Amino acid sequence: YDRALEMFSDALKYDSKSVDSLNGIGMVLTETGRFTDAIGYFEKAFSISGDSMDSEYGLAYVYYKMNKKLWAKRKLENIFKSNPYHFQSLLLMADIKTDEGRLKEARAYVEKAIDSASENPEGHIRYGNILLKNYLITGDSDSLDEARESYSRALAINPENFKANMNMGL
Repeated sequence: YDRALEMFSDALKYDSKSVDSLNGIGMVLTETGRFTDAIGYFEKAFSISGDSMDSEYGLAYVYYKMNKKLWAKRKLENIFKSNPYHFQSLLLMADIKTDEGRLKEARAYVEKAIDSASENPEGHIRYGNILLKNYLITGDSDSLDEARESYSRALAINPENFKANMNMGL
């Protein structure tokens, strides 16, 4: 994270209005728990671009990490108005629904994400996670079989994917 922060900061020295660099710093700060600072960077990026979905997603992600899920949902709903197939936003909404125990709704969001980027293993991994959680709650062996298939799809796309290999091991 330190190196990424340094690189994004260096890029801002050359272009102080680089939306990508501002969003990058926002994500690094989010991952390191500096939420208030991260919000400032995402808001600055959004004020420059006026329509950066990455900035709005970044804000939604910060709010999710801060456990302000209602705020995160509102940001995600704004994104869905512009792009109902924004991959990362769909996965984040699925995470929120999963946290709320609304697995059927979470599953629908992940299915939509997979439809938008079927070659991205992350969608298949998240789908498997929801199915695995359903199995752990209900004991439904069909969910376990479907989870295994979903992890297998992720591994077919990228056999070295750590999350898919780890979850398949579970």
